[in-house]
Amino acid sequence: MVVMDSTKTKYDDGKRIKIKDENRKESWFCTYNLLSVTLIAFGISSLLFLPDYIHKQMMFNLELRPDSRTFSEWKKPTVPLYLDIYIFNWTNPDDIKNTSTKPILHQLGPYRFRDYPDKHNITFHENSTVSYRKSNIYYFVPDMSNGTLDDVIVGVNLLALGAGHSSRYWGGLKQYGVSTSLNTFGQKIHVVKSAREMLFEGFEDPLMTIGSWFSTDAADFDRVGYMVKKNASDRMTGKYTVHTGVGNISELGKIKKFNDKSYFPHFQGECRKLKGSPGEFYPPERKNKEDTMFLFTPEMCKSLPYEYDYDKSIHGLKGSRYSLGQRAVDNGSTYSENKCYFEYEIPSGVWNMSACAFNNPFFISYPHFYMADQSYIDAVEGLAPQKELHESYMTLDETLSITLETAARFQTNVLLEPFGSISLFKNVPKILMPLFFVEQKFIIGESDASQLYYGLLIFNLSKYAGFVLIFLGAFLIACRRLKCCNKEPIIEKNPPEACALVSKENTV
Repeated sequence: MVVMDSTKTKYDDGKRIKIKDENRKESWFCTYNLLSVTLIAFGISSLLFLPDYIHKQMMFNLELRPDSRTFSEWKKPTVPLYLDIYIFNWTNPDDIKNTSTKPILHQLGPYRFRDYPDKHNITFHENSTVSYRKSNIYYFVPDMSNGTLDDVIVGVNLLALGAGHSSRYWGGLKQYGVSTSLNTFGQKIHVVKSAREMLFEGFEDPLMTIGSWFSTDAADFDRVGYMVKKNASDRMTGKYTVHTGVGNISELGKIKKFNDKSYFPHFQGECRKLKGSPGEFYPPERKNKEDTMFLFTPEMCKSLPYEYDYDKSIHGLKGSRYSLGQRAVDNGSTYSENKCYFEYEIPSGVWNMSACAFNNPFFISYPHFYMADQSYIDAVEGLAPQKELHESYMTLDETLSITLETAARFQTNVLLEPFGSISLFKNVPKILMPLFFVEQKFIIGESDASQLYYGLLIFNLSKYAGFVLIFLGAFLIACRRLKCCNKEPIIEKNPPEACALVSKENTV
């Protein structure tokens, strides 16, 4: 019969527990050290590579390429867009030659149209540019309009005015022929038409048959109206060539050519230059947010200067707000860059777009002559310029320059004046008559804003992720050295058994 020494057995058990505990502690320390080193290594790698990688991916996604995320939305936007048109109804046209009475205007509208823009004839070039033409399809939205397209409108007779304007420098005999033609066709200084006729549909006029006498471009038109040839047509927009941002993201969206020319052929000097973007893209990461942003608008023969206003947050996104101010409508007296737009001196507040309107006497201003010389407002009755209703502005995201909101408001005016021997315009006062103004507003939706917000958040966090990981790794190492995390596990033993174990060791 074998008798087991219980004291020795307990000693062996205690020794095995101690060895097992030491092995466990060494394994834990190894894992602890490996974790610390791994955090520091990942932190350094994140600092060196992660922000740059995410930045390159963001810039890559902004580039305009046939396979890029931005292409389909650029070609045919899916966000709902609307065009509001306000028409000035001329209530006392028969008093135009009465010097004691001003033209009285009454604003009608808005007539709201759903806007479906599209780009076609898209051609990508090897020099990182893309050429295209664009058109807009407009559908009237009765439920969102104040008025119907059957509303009766009294406005300036543009056809008769164009004939008189074209003949203003002709000899007396030719002008007499024009005057006779206007009288023969029963032309008046004003016309009375429905809103649909005054806008996109236009109307026929017998004087159109001799329109080519006054302008070769008039032969392309068979109807008269404020917005004729602008619905479902690229006749009035032209061919754009812009930079895609490939190879140089700071050039993204910038206009390079219009109608295959790198300048405006209508002007000289500073006014010939093509500047800015047509509005779809702006270069990201602007170095100085206070730099002027130019909106290229060939329909107005001009690149419009948007000046920095202030910082603004939209749906949690930080942006910079820019607005059109006095610089855009100055006559050259304050901003010499504008002198080349004017053939003759006129008060500030409008710019001459006749060169882009087949030499017809059209002028663009802000609605109700907002920010214009008081003489324009005093010449008629019914105008009340207001900043909140009539200014134009846009807010761009401060990182990617994505448009967060915009409001574009522009008024079309026509110069009414006497023309030599043209009897129809005899004794007519020289006056700039407002015809209509358009308003197009946009604000980014909450869903799109949320996606952009979290995308920017990841990019911004990537800049600090490396520091956080390095800090955690260093903290764990420091913590161990200070022994705040290096305490040996406590092995609980029964005091009598421990004492017996020690006594046994001393007697061996």
